[in-house]
Amino acid sequence: MLRKRRMYTAMIIIAIWFVAGFAAAGVYETDNLKVGHKITFADVAYSANLLAAHEAVSFGNALFMACSNASVAGTPYQLWTWNGNLDAASIQQANGATYTEVSSLTVVNNALYFVAKVSGSLTLVKVTGTAPSFAYASIFNNDGGSLTLHGYTGTYDKSLVADGSKLYLYCKNTAGAVVLREYDTSNNSWNNRATYAGKDNMILLGAAGGNVYYTVRDASGEGSLYVYDGGSDYTVASSVMKNPQYMQILNHTAYFGAIKKADNIRRLWRSNGSDAGTVEIPIDNDLGYDGNFRMMVVSRNQLFLPVKKNFEDGGVTHYLYVAHLNDQGVVTPNTFRIVKNISATVGGEAHWLDVVGNSLFFHVHNDSTHLGYFQSDGTDPGTVKISNDTQKSLTTTGILNNKVLVNDLGSNKRFKVMQIPNLGDTGVTDSWPTNLRWSGLRASAYGIMSLGGNPPFAGDPMANAGLAAYGFPEPWRWEAAAKACIGYSPAGNTQPTLLWIVTRPRVDLAQGTGGCVVQMKKPAGITVDSKIQFCDDPALSPSGKYNQNLHDRSEAFLDHFDRTGVKVWIQVEPGFANMDDNGTAKGLMSVIVDYLVRQDQNPANPIHPCVIGIGVDVEWVRNNREGSPENQMGSIHPSNPLNNGYAVVEAVAQWYKKCKDNNLGMYLKHYAFSLDGHYFICDYSDLSAKIDALGSAYTGGIQNIQFVNDSQGFRYPWGEPAPGPGPVDENGNTIAPATAYTNMMNDFKGWVDKCQTGSYKSPVGFQVAYPNDWVTRSDGFPGNNGCGWLNFMDMDTTDETWKDDAAPWDSIQEKERWKIIPKLQLKLAQKFSDRNIGVYFVDFRSRLLFANQLFDWREPRAAAAVNKVVNGTFNSSLSSWSFYCDTAAEATAYVQSGKARVDTTNAGSETWHVHLRQDNIALENGHTYYLQFDAKAVECPRTLFCQMEKNGDDYANYSGPRTFYLSQSMQTFSHIFTMNHASDNAASLCFEFGLEPIDVILDNVRLVEITEETNVTAWEPYRWYEVGAQVTHNGFRYICTNREYSLYGREPNNPVMWSVWKKI
Repeated sequence: MLRKRRMYTAMIIIAIWFVAGFAAAGVYETDNLKVGHKITFADVAYSANLLAAHEAVSFGNALFMACSNASVAGTPYQLWTWNGNLDAASIQQANGATYTEVSSLTVVNNALYFVAKVSGSLTLVKVTGTAPSFAYASIFNNDGGSLTLHGYTGTYDKSLVADGSKLYLYCKNTAGAVVLREYDTSNNSWNNRATYAGKDNMILLGAAGGNVYYTVRDASGEGSLYVYDGGSDYTVASSVMKNPQYMQILNHTAYFGAIKKADNIRRLWRSNGSDAGTVEIPIDNDLGYDGNFRMMVVSRNQLFLPVKKNFEDGGVTHYLYVAHLNDQGVVTPNTFRIVKNISATVGGEAHWLDVVGNSLFFHVHNDSTHLGYFQSDGTDPGTVKISNDTQKSLTTTGILNNKVLVNDLGSNKRFKVMQIPNLGDTGVTDSWPTNLRWSGLRASAYGIMSLGGNPPFAGDPMANAGLAAYGFPEPWRWEAAAKACIGYSPAGNTQPTLLWIVTRPRVDLAQGTGGCVVQMKKPAGITVDSKIQFCDDPALSPSGKYNQNLHDRSEAFLDHFDRTGVKVWIQVEPGFANMDDNGTAKGLMSVIVDYLVRQDQNPANPIHPCVIGIGVDVEWVRNNREGSPENQMGSIHPSNPLNNGYAVVEAVAQWYKKCKDNNLGMYLKHYAFSLDGHYFICDYSDLSAKIDALGSAYTGGIQNIQFVNDSQGFRYPWGEPAPGPGPVDENGNTIAPATAYTNMMNDFKGWVDKCQTGSYKSPVGFQVAYPNDWVTRSDGFPGNNGCGWLNFMDMDTTDETWKDDAAPWDSIQEKERWKIIPKLQLKLAQKFSDRNIGVYFVDFRSRLLFANQLFDWREPRAAAAVNKVVNGTFNSSLSSWSFYCDTAAEATAYVQSGKARVDTTNAGSETWHVHLRQDNIALENGHTYYLQFDAKAVECPRTLFCQMEKNGDDYANYSGPRTFYLSQSMQTFSHIFTMNHASDNAASLCFEFGLEPIDVILDNVRLVEITEETNVTAWEPYRWYEVGAQVTHNGFRYICTNREYSLYGREPNNPVMWSVWKKI
């Protein structure tokens, strides 16, 4: 499909990698941050003139592959093996020269199967054993001579597919009919499952979910998609598409290329084996595309596809696309995104995609010119060139142990071995770690400090007299900062998270007497522990010490986070308030879980879905004294006289039980194991045993508790005074002080190693950026205006260069400070790759880290566009909208929970038989518009037809017919169009619900004009951009598709911002 080419070039993001001696490092580079492992290549000494290997599979400690021997005429695709070595004997022809036309190598039930020609006839071959002793047997059963096996050699068409223990083959009978033949490897039985007379051939495509997919073609070459479901065979979607090919299976769903009959262009489709479940997946609604479906591959539950976009002027741009699964477990148009603009990077197209471990490999070429060999983790910065040799084309063949055999398609037709460290069960690790699950900030009523480092709240017991008060940041500021913390991670599975403190210990009372103040109003009708107070307690007002808690802040903030996707851990600091219930008196855990998080006390119906768990700051359990010695703060070992025999291990296990029973997670912060013989809390293994003892439903539960380190006070030379002579080793020799980075990581590792016992390992969190680690001088003493954490900015490729260089914090440009976030996240995630981690920036320094404009008291400037749709949020019921239901249909429209809903009982015979429309919308000739809305299907997925049209006469389509594919989760859909008709001041926006009796929910309908570039302002940081706002950046123009607070590092051309900014 051809579309008008816009008058700008594609976005270019270029990274440069140095390759020497044919050894390269797969690198993700951001500023000076480099991630990766060295990848090396070595020649295999085998000298025969083998052409490229195909269909390589690992079996029996050898790599089997189909290869052509260019020196032997007429024997294409023989069977060869590789033993993993580099010597001349490492590659051998399997079983002599017995097999030719080898294809469809498949491993099932500890045996290797393939189709090959033996003595002039195709047969099915079974291989058993291990290297170097393999047994080969021809096992094809020709049904008494009535069948012959057919197949394909040297193409991507298959003559054999596997479904569980069963193999399916393409055969023909003596009458020339096409036959689907089944072989059950579990009992060696053969069956004919389907016969098709008058057909020319069969192409087996794949198998998934109990369905075998194939196409049967006639003499003209046209065929439909067939499905054999184990009992019967049938065609699907034969009225809309033909000639399916190149199938991949993802999450039990088939994805393939097929020709759409309406325009005779090959498109991407998916199928679950049913007619209704076989649908087209438009990859890009704005430009024509041509997907190279034979190169489509699946890696890490994602679908990768090279795409060529075509333009009317003859120009093309090549991209690498990736799609993830939506909430329903399928790929949709909205789950696709661009990984990399290949044309802009090296000027060619991606070819020969292959998956090794968890990484994608491919080579790029331009006609006959080879432009490099690439590795990708599914992100733009993680898609890197690992070979810069333009004279050779490397293609991945197969993996044996930690070695990958690679085709070298240069003039010498040789093989190379690619060695990748740490390749195994975890796959290739030179990509952004996926174990960073949570990142954000700790939030407290006292932690947002002024630029000078002082607490900002007047009257706070920790504040100095005379300090100016700063207001507690509004919800949107916390939202923006939390999302900024994950905005630099390309992995895509990190949640924006806040550790939200809702209590304040009574530090103004004597040790042993002070409980806590809860930052919520006291629930009506309950009795609580006497040391629990609430922010509306009149007794607190005269003191003036808790004025910042006198309003019920939690509800409004949690409501905001519910709407905006921010996840929250509710943290408590109880002091000497009881955590547990005592008779009818509610303890702090019940108050928080039952009345703050779930006010209806129903675990299945959360009031605040943003809350993912409860955290307990162990430092403040049985302690209400700030500044107590470390061995007294939170020292709740039973031997502590303040505890009166408090059985801490049983108590913590009950806290976990309370959380789990209410579908909540749990973390323990400041959890230490031993300091000078004193315990903060019980030993990990003791706690694990106590949780397991709660019953089978809780066994292994300690693996669900996140342990959070307060991560502060790192030793010399950063953050504290020099320690004098320094520690000594076991021989009495003084140990030279290590760098701050090494000390920090060693501290972390010693602590993390304690968070495991036997096979149990818990997730860990790091609360970082405390003030006493920010302020330092080059001689190691506190003071001056140095900034220890910002010394991370000076880190080079080695850890030991992180120094205490005494650079004042304001010497680091404000727009550069964000880089500490991904650097620290990455180092911690790599260091502790065996478990999930969280990284939380303490709010004491958040104003400095995230720049003054984010955490100050000024309102943000909003850049918005005028919505031409009236009442697009349906806040005024269906006002300004018209609903139509034809006599041939039966449907109703109404507003439910602030969203429009159309319930269809009888969907009629046309899409327009049920529709919702808004009239009198002005469109001008030659102007371009951006349409956006949220929608979902209620009972099951369906399509929705939407267009701008003339209101009457021929109902001329102004926007082009748009079919949107709805899932059962609310999604945002968008479309850009130019008004090519005469101006119309009374145009209509029409949503059509006919043909499918499936209810639809609709919301947030917007139509904005994309104005001329001269009227669009440049992108700026520290402002809100509403949906439809337009900006320019680096010579390109973008439209905002998702409300965004702009920050440095989140510019529109950043690949992690693809869901926020759309180039126009």
